[in-house]
Amino acid sequence: MRNVWVILLVALWSAGLSSAQLQWSATRISVQAEYGQNTTTAIFKYENVGTAPVKIIAAEPSCSCLTPKYSDAALGPGESGTITVERPFRGETGRLEGIVKVSTDNASDKHHVLTLVISVPESIAFVPRFLFWRLGEDNATKATVITLARPEDMRMLQVHCSNPDFVTGLIAIDVNRVYRLTVQPKNTRKVMQTALKVNVIVAGQEQSFLVYAAVK
Repeated sequence: MRNVWVILLVALWSAGLSSAQLQWSATRISVQAEYGQNTTTAIFKYENVGTAPVKIIAAEPSCSCLTPKYSDAALGPGESGTITVERPFRGETGRLEGIVKVSTDNASDKHHVLTLVISVPESIAFVPRFLFWRLGEDNATKATVITLARPEDMRMLQVHCSNPDFVTGLIAIDVNRVYRLTVQPKNTRKVMQTALKVNVIVAGQEQSFLVYAAVK
């Protein structure tokens, strides 16, 4: 009877290996971005711990900002591989999170979810970042204060507005550190909006940040 239990345990253990073929060193990677950094690449490592070959057939990102790269070649038992995930974040700050859903050709171990979390230090602050007018109200000028976090490594260039129904201006309050961006709609009789592109040199590279204005 004891031998029967041993055989059953060995069979269950072997079946477990076959049903969970890909083993990841980590399915969640957190990255602290450096000041001035514009993109990061995470490497997710995996191993085929099963008894049969397995192949990755798809890696679907949760947004177009994530670019996964992988080999679609079959991976034999005991072999290892990697999936690299690239995430640009030019002009973004704070906590950025995205996932990649990995699919294999093994029906019992088909889906795996990889998570990339990036913490991007704030290099520029906008107070406020959204400017609004109600329909029919006075089209008074409103403003946002822009503060450069590291003026020694930053330089304000210009502000571009793609919507001619808004008039903008940029005034230096503390040169190369604090600026006042003024925005005024030509009228408030209709719904309209725009994204103002603030161009700044950060650590020797030009970056664009957005401020939003709308009449609604």
